Amino acid sequence: MRKMLFLWLLIPPASQAGWFDHTSDPVPDYRTKIITLENQVSAQHHTLDLWQIATGSLGIACAFLFILGTALGATTRKHYVRTRRMGHLSSVNGRQSQFMGEAAGGELEAPLAA
Repeated sequence: MRKMLFLWLLIPPASQAGWFDHTSDPVPDYRTKIITLENQVSAQHHTLDLWQIATGSLGIACAFLFILGTALGATTRKHYVRTRRMGHLSSVNGRQSQFMGEAAGGELEAPLAA
């Protein structure tokens, strides 16, 4: 009788405590959630890297076009000033310039001296 009482006191609490229940273990659920979140973060990181490459390339292209446009504008301005000093714009086919303030032929203004 003593043995029976002893077993009766030990077995029910141990069997009902949930220590041997494998379905209530949260570790696999957490592990799958962590893996899912790590995959999302790595995908976002990859997308961010692609955007950084795209914006960097666009910035370099804009800087290149700015330099090219500045050089082209300076060359055009030099050509315009050079042809104006030679009188090509003021007297075309022997006619007088139709713009006010623009000198014709030999009446070109001298550049200002500092």
